[in-house]
Amino acid sequence: MFDTTHYEDKVPERLLVGLIAWGKQHHPVGDFLTAVLKNDLFEAVARADYHSIVALKWIVMFVHNELPGKCHGSPEHVKKWIEQMEATVE
Repeated sequence: MFDTTHYEDKVPERLLVGLIAWGKQHHPVGDFLTAVLKNDLFEAVARADYHSIVALKWIVMFVHNELPGKCHGSPEHVKKWIEQMEATVE
């Protein structure tokens, strides 16, 4: 479902694993990736560690090109994605 071929050598593995789990299973991610998913550049940069900031372009490209559009792009999309996950758990 998610093609990681172009990203494996550019995005830290832990971040790719987190993004795939987010896209497939609505699995929560950390503050940095949540900011990326919400399209909040200021928050993403503020929360990034060295490896994340270096890979930010590739992370954004993976999110845009590989994840379902309804799970990222705005705080509302992210909130709804989380709510869908919580509804399936109940």
